[in-house]
Amino acid sequence: MKKVSFLIAIGLLSSFSVFAQTFRVDFPPGYNKIVTQETIPGVDGSPFLDKEWSLGKIAVTDTSKIDSIMLRYNIYHKEMQYQHDGKTFAIGAPENIKEIDFNFHRFVYLPYVADGVMKKDYFEILSSGKVLTLYVHHFTTIIPASYNPAMDVGDKNDRIKINEEFYIRKGDSMVSVDKKGRNFLGLFSNADQQKVKQMIKEKRISFKNKEDLIELVMDINSKM
Repeated sequence: MKKVSFLIAIGLLSSFSVFAQTFRVDFPPGYNKIVTQETIPGVDGSPFLDKEWSLGKIAVTDTSKIDSIMLRYNIYHKEMQYQHDGKTFAIGAPENIKEIDFNFHRFVYLPYVADGVMKKDYFEILSSGKVLTLYVHHFTTIIPASYNPAMDVGDKNDRIKINEEFYIRKGDSMVSVDKKGRNFLGLFSNADQQKVKQMIKEKRISFKNKEDLIELVMDINSKM
């Protein structure tokens, strides 16, 4: 496929003179996607992590970045969206992105295994240090309509629900955090497992609680 050059970052469309820094990257035609629909027909609720646009920045490498761009994340479509020239676009080459920051969120695009299948998606970094990195993976489920015409009660439309699941990275290994923490503990040697188990016991950590996981990861990163 013939490649075309865009004076842009990570596949953003055409020439951007509004940014403090631009650079040239080659991408195949069609990598950019214009977003024409913000809601899901027949489904109530928002598919976005944050309903409002937020000013953020995108790092493609350590030295190449956009310091000022309006961003939001559509979880249902797994799209990081941006605004330009009055239009909404979805980033079409997320594998070329190092990091996206906006509204106190910090995202990376990573491969992961779910149900035995290798996938790729955006992950939000919750805590990161010399030993462990804790991520949250946002995903959606659709709750079917519950309307009862005879009694005129319930929801007439399906409803979207935003969920969270947590992942831990240690070195090159990345695992989901199960409710009992077995995958988490499996990242450590037998000797280190005993130390981690003691931390879990002392702090009464719940592997289902985001704040508990952040506290545990920060503790491990500072002591091991």
